[in-house]
Amino acid sequence: MGLIDSATAPLRHVLFGAEHEVVGELVPLEAHLVAAVDAIRETTEQLEAHVEVIEKLAASLLPLTAAVAELSVQMPALVESVGALNSKLDVVAEVLEPLAHAEQDMAHAERDIAHAEHQMTKIGNIFSRHKTTPPAAEG
Repeated sequence: MGLIDSATAPLRHVLFGAEHEVVGELVPLEAHLVAAVDAIRETTEQLEAHVEVIEKLAASLLPLTAAVAELSVQMPALVESVGALNSKLDVVAEVLEPLAHAEQDMAHAERDIAHAEHQMTKIGNIFSRHKTTPPAAEG
């Protein structure tokens, strides 16, 4: 085997060098491949989370649609009730309007009375100033 070893030694040397060269090039490729696999895994997890959110949203659409439909059915009755309430409020406003005018008239009358009382006080002061004091008794 010595002859075969010496004949194949240069070939083994070349193959050994080629193997190290290929392995050296594979290491960066392997790192890029691992990074790509990690990115795919993270993207898949995010997509799954988005799918869960969309499924919950889709599940809530049916109850929401039913609620909107029910509200649409109830809306005419609500509009009718509001119209009836407005009519009643118009009647109340008609009743309260004369009361509001009477209240204003009362406020004017109170102001006039206060003014008259003030004038009477002034007139009273005029007469009290002109009173003569009796002469002092000389004694």
